[in-house]
Amino acid sequence: MNSQQINRLRQYRPSGRLYLFWLFIFACVFPVQAQAPSRAQLEAAYLYKFLPYVEWPSQSFESADGPFVICILGTDPFGRALDDLVEGEKVKGRPIEIRRLSSLSRVGKCQVLFIGASESGRLPGILDKLRHRSILTVSELPDFARSGGMIGLVNQNNKIRFQINLDAAKQAEITISSKLMQLAQNVFSNKRP
Repeated sequence: MNSQQINRLRQYRPSGRLYLFWLFIFACVFPVQAQAPSRAQLEAAYLYKFLPYVEWPSQSFESADGPFVICILGTDPFGRALDDLVEGEKVKGRPIEIRRLSSLSRVGKCQVLFIGASESGRLPGILDKLRHRSILTVSELPDFARSGGMIGLVNQNNKIRFQINLDAAKQAEITISSKLMQLAQNVFSNKRP
């Protein structure tokens, strides 16, 4: 991702319905540029843009002014894209830190855990260990949200969409904004209104 792309993603901070419109446009028709962003760059932008629309219990942070910690477990599809995007940025007054984990035992105080494709065989065990931890789980693994993950990134017609498992989020005491849910391709929940 070049510096111009990074700055455009960082500087645009819409609110309310305008944000929904922007996220939809970003997901469906990224502006034509000399070099179109890669899937990894788009997924990195999603992780960054999810942060303002999710609420975590205060005890899930290292301190009252501690950083948002995005952890990556297993294969890292982002390269430097995620690091470059969040460098020097703050969300809700908190800086953002990226950590790459060699094992789940190092998850600590992550607010977001991206589970890489290399962890597909261990996914049920990972999700089971995190079931009551206030960690937003995100992955591009097939049927991730349906399998108990919180946000699954899906590729549909060469566009990135996302699905939300509302029950998994509630079990972890994480609140996902209705604005974000409106943009989801699917929201899975066993509870009917």
